[in-house]
Amino acid sequence: MVNQELRVNPFTPDQPVAPELFAGRADEIGQVKAALLRTLGGRGEHILIQGERWMGKSSTALYIENLAKEADRVLKPGGSFFTACCRLGACRDVEEVCVVILDQFRTLQNSLRNRALDFLSQVRGLTIGMFGVQLDRDPTRPPLVPIFPRVFERLIQEARESHNAFLIILDETEHASSLQGMASFLKTLLEQLAADGFRDVMFLMTATPDGVERLVEDHPSFPRLFRHVNLAPMSRQESDELFRKALDRGDPVVSITEEALGLGHFYSDGFPGVLQEIGYSAFDINRDEVIDRFDLTQGMLGPNGVKGAVDTLYDKHFHRILTQRLLSDRYRDILAVVADSAISSPSETVSFREISAALSGKLNTRSMGGYLAQLVRRGVLRKTEGKRGEYALASRMLGLWLRLDRFRREHKGAPRNSHS
Repeated sequence: MVNQELRVNPFTPDQPVAPELFAGRADEIGQVKAALLRTLGGRGEHILIQGERWMGKSSTALYIENLAKEADRVLKPGGSFFTACCRLGACRDVEEVCVVILDQFRTLQNSLRNRALDFLSQVRGLTIGMFGVQLDRDPTRPPLVPIFPRVFERLIQEARESHNAFLIILDETEHASSLQGMASFLKTLLEQLAADGFRDVMFLMTATPDGVERLVEDHPSFPRLFRHVNLAPMSRQESDELFRKALDRGDPVVSITEEALGLGHFYSDGFPGVLQEIGYSAFDINRDEVIDRFDLTQGMLGPNGVKGAVDTLYDKHFHRILTQRLLSDRYRDILAVVADSAISSPSETVSFREISAALSGKLNTRSMGGYLAQLVRRGVLRKTEGKRGEYALASRMLGLWLRLDRFRREHKGAPRNSHS
């Protein structure tokens, strides 16, 4: 048996998976491959990868970036992409988005890099330091956003000496999508590139449905800029592939039973981020190099006071809105009804009347209204726009966590140190 301290857990919750461990998504990757080929042929288009949180958007973007880097081998002989993966999570305004994109050109090689940096050093408002391209915060300097398309096009022209196509990935956009003027900035940039004949450039953006809505509010025509590729929950076959690929790369190599695979898919609902969290915990629990039902269950629950996947997900994502008060029995009862409705109803909504009927005998109507109002104020529930007395969970991932939490509470009295 491998020393527990020397084990290498192959699962990577809250991080994009390495391209060699990427699983599933064959149809979605096929759509993006076709767009990459069109871009190599000078008929580029832009892609929006849309999906809920935990759905694997960043992993998909990283895999696509790797495809582009290997274009000569996997896409088209002689194909050469310059790729830039821009993480926008820390950007405070659109000008910082511009700087993040421009800074990626530091990865050009040799003389091209020197020429790009020399050009950028001459752009008013930018400085080139030991940490790369930075924004001059002098309030008297001219704004960067209006001149960005011209600066960007100049860099593309320089880089064409070594590359015949360009992939710019905008990832971690949950916060960036709410920046004032973000959608307008993208619209202006992409339309300018098209007007100036830059058809060898492809922007690929990841976003949640809420992020897309915020961008649409900023500029209604935003969706028309991109071809949409939607990520749905993984199928059972895809989640099995994810588990097996990861386990083959762990140390020690661990196998998994069909029953455990089925449970992992059921409780994750096919969300790759949850599969990674469950897999990580189950691998740590395992001692006999075969993950079975017991290992998977204990990985979710957490043995002997150690936090399992359910509590870990709560700490990472929900502790700010789901305070301990809101996890009391009465609130849990209400949330369970709403979560069950979200799973079974195409609209993912539930009415006040349906909640009251489900909890008849537990809560009276007046108390129910107070509980619901508090859940709305805390951002746990949202009222359905245009429909009085209808509610929905703030996000689908919250409904999934509530189902996991129910599993944890139902099994909290089960034995944790044996297979009994």
